[in-house]
Amino acid sequence: MSLPADSARVQVAHYPSRLTDTLVSEAATNPPLPSLSIICTCLPWTITVTPTRGAIWSAPYVTVGDVLHTLHRTLRLGVTDPEMGVIDAPARDRVHDAYVRRYRRVVDPRERDAEKAKHIKRIDFLRDYRAFYGLSLAQGGLPAKRIPHGAVWVLHTAKP
Repeated sequence: MSLPADSARVQVAHYPSRLTDTLVSEAATNPPLPSLSIICTCLPWTITVTPTRGAIWSAPYVTVGDVLHTLHRTLRLGVTDPEMGVIDAPARDRVHDAYVRRYRRVVDPRERDAEKAKHIKRIDFLRDYRAFYGLSLAQGGLPAKRIPHGAVWVLHTAKP
């Protein structure tokens, strides 16, 4: 999820290994939804996915492309002080370590310095588990946020 969605690889039997226009245009859920919320135990916020107007995968419901694009875009955002403040000190240390590993992976020194200057990003909360491994339905939804059952999905991640 740290790389653009078009670099994703499919690891499902009977599908091509690269994303195709057909695959990214498929509904992300069955039945198709006009929006969905994604939660993850590693992330202190909910990610909302809506259809992306004008995209090659555009549809009146959330598609696979919408999910991948939104995850990449959202996880590349910088982290605010209030967002860092909601996690405990050991978790902050783990997030900071992931940030250091992320910018140190950049080979070119100028690009590495530019990445370092962007500071901690949301992707760093996932630490080494940055690969999209799928979604599963969150039972019961999020009543506190008035998001009903069927509209909340749990993000599963893995090491790349």
